[in-house]
Amino acid sequence: MKVPDSIKKKSMQKYTLTDCVFLTLQNAFIKQKWVTFQDIQDAIQKAYRESGYSEEYVRKHRFYGTPTISASIRRIRHEDMRESYELPPTGEVVKKRRRSGSKGYEYSLDLRDLPHHKYNWSF
Repeated sequence: MKVPDSIKKKSMQKYTLTDCVFLTLQNAFIKQKWVTFQDIQDAIQKAYRESGYSEEYVRKHRFYGTPTISASIRRIRHEDMRESYELPPTGEVVKKRRRSGSKGYEYSLDLRDLPHHKYNWSF
């Protein structure tokens, strides 16, 4: 799956939380998974640890609370982010569903209708 140029040209240290959330949702889409806020937080921290960032850096600079992650998911739906991440200008791109047996929600990108995404999975 293609990483948008707006992210590709940045160093990892310059990634915004919205960039990290988008990449996490994109990876979950590839794996046909739905993710929770905790899954997103864990994936972001794991990516930074695996890229050689210190545990102190990860804890201090790459921990985000639920409201902040939620705001980034909403931001992905905005026009400027859709353009930046090469998403369609209209329609829902981030799907949300209630977790079974829980009050929480799970999220997934819906990229099935994009021409440059060759995946055609149903959820």
